[in-house]
Amino acid sequence: MEKSISRFQDLPNELIIDIYKYLNAREIFQSFYHINIRFKKLFESIDNLQLTVSLFDSNEKKNYEEFFISIQILIIDRGFNIDLKYFKNLRRLMLRNPKEKIFEQLNHHSLPYIEYLSITHKFLTSTIQSLIIDLYQRIFSKHFLYLKFCNLSEMKIEMPIYNWQQSLSLYILKVGQINIFIYRTILSLCPNLYLFELKKFQNNQFLANIELHSNLKYLIIKDEDQTFPWNDKFINDYLICVPNLEKLIIHRKIFFKKLIEYLNYNWFRSTIIHCLYLLHQFNLILHIYGSKQLTKCYRENIFSSLKEYFLCLHKDQYHAQIQFIQE
Repeated sequence: MEKSISRFQDLPNELIIDIYKYLNAREIFQSFYHINIRFKKLFESIDNLQLTVSLFDSNEKKNYEEFFISIQILIIDRGFNIDLKYFKNLRRLMLRNPKEKIFEQLNHHSLPYIEYLSITHKFLTSTIQSLIIDLYQRIFSKHFLYLKFCNLSEMKIEMPIYNWQQSLSLYILKVGQINIFIYRTILSLCPNLYLFELKKFQNNQFLANIELHSNLKYLIIKDEDQTFPWNDKFINDYLICVPNLEKLIIHRKIFFKKLIEYLNYNWFRSTIIHCLYLLHQFNLILHIYGSKQLTKCYRENIFSSLKEYFLCLHKDQYHAQIQFIQE
């Protein structure tokens, strides 16, 4: 007859670790960490241990410093300040509206094992903008040797960038507004980059030498320019650098009254045909302004005509889609 288990501590390690997976790091620490050495070591052996902290936790953070070294995934929300030096084994860091002190720590403290960094911020002060310049400088250096994913999509890159160094680990990069010079610099410094998302800044810089990037497969361009007529040369300059691209997404903004003028537009077909031989998917997302006051029937007729023309223009070459977002 099998012996029944009546106490939690009699459970095998594998089962206890499975139970841990249903609890967050704070609950595990409070419930099990100080029971005995066995539970403490089991806690420290958990992979991908995650901690989420926000302003609601500000009175409790000192109680957690003992186990910060075990945290591999850290999410900091709502301007919460915490000392990053305790997180020696951090792999993934997500920041939502971080305060200036967090940026200062990123620019001065070492996080040697970081693989994933994502920062979103709705209120970028001039001080934070200055700290962002330093952060980009640090990302393109020897301080983030294992960084594979970096999302700073709301934060533009400004000059100078002359001290940037090569990043062999970076695989996915999402940045804010950049010009063509910075775009090509990033491509040259990140030979293994697979996905690149950016906001295009239009300027008149002429770059004679075109260095091709052979590994980029996925490009997302958010065109902030609302002047008309469009000058596709500025976007073409971005596309000709990545001949092995397989998926392309372009966002553009346009007023509905101008949309009618583009019913017979080329929509990048020439550039794609001549430069992007390996393209499998092309998505065009149009952000439409000034349409909601018009009748639904009229809007849908224009959208339908444009969609029909767009799909006919791109048929038989690659899969193409057009989407209308009414702002």
